[in-house]
Amino acid sequence: MDTKELEQFFQETWASRAARCMTKIKDREDKRNVRSFRSYDDIIEHLINDPDEPFPDAVLEELSMIRPRLVEFRDFSKIFAEKLGPKLDPSLFWGLMGTLVVAAQIEGDATRRMTQEIKKLSRNVETLRGYSTAGEDLSNKAKEAVFETFVVATNFFADAIEFLRDEEHFARSRSAGEIHAARF
Repeated sequence: MDTKELEQFFQETWASRAARCMTKIKDREDKRNVRSFRSYDDIIEHLINDPDEPFPDAVLEELSMIRPRLVEFRDFSKIFAEKLGPKLDPSLFWGLMGTLVVAAQIEGDATRRMTQEIKKLSRNVETLRGYSTAGEDLSNKAKEAVFETFVVATNFFADAIEFLRDEEHFARSRSAGEIHAARF
């Protein structure tokens, strides 16, 4: 595939995947959150540095631990937007990440697990980013790897939000916990 065909493939696939991710977001407030977090700066300003954000101290502490990892994502999303084609917008990635942070703080241990997964993803991104330096052209194989990693991370955020908002799952989990507690 030549570069032009690859860019067209990225554009079509990204549009399709973005639409699919948004079908997983059912809650009206979550949809608003996805639209309001558009960049790294939005995540930092409205989640990590916002003194009015009503997150518990434990959640804010977890979020502050991922800040260096968010820089990796910022740089990676810049590669996605600037080196893979002129019409790729990474804002959905940031919107889903911000919405996941908001959704995770509601469910007990989810914030800790979510930050661990974000750290793992960012380490993969950091490794991949090592193959690309500023101003350097990427090979088509490197572009494919960047695109695939970006899509996988975006899908992960959407899947995690869908899971956290699944009322039936949590009803079953609570029932199983109550049965377990009653036995012991």
